[in-house]
Amino acid sequence: MLTALNELGDIISLAESYEEKALMRMRSNKSFYCPQCMEPLIIKAGNIRVTHFSHKKNSMCTTSFSDPESEQHLKGKKDLQYFFSNKGLETHLEYYLKDLRQRPDLLVAYKTNKYAIEFQCSVISRKILTNRTSGYISKGIKTIWIYGGLPYHKRYGSIYELTDFHFSLAMVRNNIGLSILSYYPKNKTLYILGGIIPITTRKVYATLYSLKLKNLTLPFNIRSKPNNISSAIWLKEKYQWIANKVRFGTLQNDLFLKAVYTAGENPFLLPTICGIPTKHMENFYSHPCEWQFYIYQDCILKLKVGQKISLKYVNQRVRNRINHGNILIRTFPMQTNTNWETTVEHFFISLTELEYFLKIGEDLFELLKQIPVPKTQEKIAELEESMYEKWGYNTMDNSEYNQVDCLLFGKQDL
Repeated sequence: MLTALNELGDIISLAESYEEKALMRMRSNKSFYCPQCMEPLIIKAGNIRVTHFSHKKNSMCTTSFSDPESEQHLKGKKDLQYFFSNKGLETHLEYYLKDLRQRPDLLVAYKTNKYAIEFQCSVISRKILTNRTSGYISKGIKTIWIYGGLPYHKRYGSIYELTDFHFSLAMVRNNIGLSILSYYPKNKTLYILGGIIPITTRKVYATLYSLKLKNLTLPFNIRSKPNNISSAIWLKEKYQWIANKVRFGTLQNDLFLKAVYTAGENPFLLPTICGIPTKHMENFYSHPCEWQFYIYQDCILKLKVGQKISLKYVNQRVRNRINHGNILIRTFPMQTNTNWETTVEHFFISLTELEYFLKIGEDLFELLKQIPVPKTQEKIAELEESMYEKWGYNTMDNSEYNQVDCLLFGKQDL
């Protein structure tokens, strides 16, 4: 940690620059205490690591409340504190909130709002993310989570691989859609991976924005355009995913393959509506081929032209599949206005755009024509080419890109 209390109860910050002799005198003549547990702290200083306070070995505070801090975490907090302070904002480093027993990396105040800035370098669970965020919200404090490092695991072209922890820090922002905010202390650069479109469980199509921290101004805006993946890339990735399933999966451990073969279907010749891109796909951990195939089997297959189906019924069947482990969902601690039911609704909206269904009520749809089931590779290629040429591919609502908000604070605050 970078802050501590001295014998008088005053906050001492090592984010400030101290000469080596002054640090040595402080280590020898002064006592410092953790603001959280009041245990004694020691100063660790050297030429390699950032100078910081540390609990003594076997401290209960270290094991109960906080994780050992990496060099990246210490440097990142110092950089961000300097940035916000230099912009004239009231900034507190490691401010301990007694009521919550939480200590955000930074507490930034602007006008009537307070923001807890969490610079997260280590992997933590969604439960911890949710609890910390909820704690801040209960005290009227808004939360900004910044990933420590690059906002992706691997990259090739516009395709990125994300860990599940990357996904847990993602949220929908008005001008760039689903996005991850990160800071990399090594090159002092702030990154935004925006317009994220999931194409497999880990693989996404996205746009990477970067800006040196020294060049960053407030409000921090990014003007972007819709990030639409081509049907050629989408279909290539879809069939690569299916090929990997068939090659490495077994009927004993792969519930999707078992369901496909039990239904007498060929994984490579599924109806063209199984595995189409739709808005908010990120709410499912399962691939679109999986959850859309289950909807087709459970809800659409036996429908006759002119028959109606409600989203309430569809959601019940999907929920049953979720409960039995056939479909896996993904939650977003920072994102509360969409869920998997939103994704199912947009799937049916896509089916109306493809003219398979007609929406006749708030959650009621009527089947207009039967879903074709291809029998050959040539036929499915023909159907998909015709479908995507007619429909195009636009999973993003363009209206999301018309507004430009500050990516650090709400536009109403700046």
